[in-house]
Amino acid sequence: MNAAARHLHGFEDPGPRCEAQRDTVLTVHALLPPILDASERAHPGLVAAFGLLTLVTLARSFAHLLLPDGGAQSIATIPLEAFGPAAADAVVFVFALWGLAQALMGAFYVVALVRYQALIPFCLLLMVLEYGARVAIGQARHIETASTAPGAIGNYVMIPLTLGLLVWSLTRRTAQTDRM
Repeated sequence: MNAAARHLHGFEDPGPRCEAQRDTVLTVHALLPPILDASERAHPGLVAAFGLLTLVTLARSFAHLLLPDGGAQSIATIPLEAFGPAAADAVVFVFALWGLAQALMGAFYVVALVRYQALIPFCLLLMVLEYGARVAIGQARHIETASTAPGAIGNYVMIPLTLGLLVWSLTRRTAQTDRM
């Protein structure tokens, strides 16, 4: 990469730097590109896998927004009938808010998928953090359910899946940057 291109892409070398510092800069730039270029395309396999994860995010969000119980009882098996009406309504309301948050994240994922594929590694980092936090919160704050909710099982599948995709995307982006 020539000096002008290095400066343009935020890789200008300020002086001697150890290999670990250089790798950290490359990883940060792989997660958050200094210049967002809509022409950059991700690996087709990564795009397909991320597309499926985006569909899962959007489907979950619409379930929480559109189901009469927000999916609290019908999916997560929370026994709403054991709560008073106000408490049951509060649980359904919180599930709808959760659905809204998921829909907004899903919209961001769609933008990354369709227009700015250079953001897919950052989106995958968000997914790893989300599923990891869901497991941690589930351990810290237990809620009674009639059976194991599908999401509780899915979290343990999604963490290694999204982490593997994140590592793959960063490896590819760092390798591409090294070739510049």
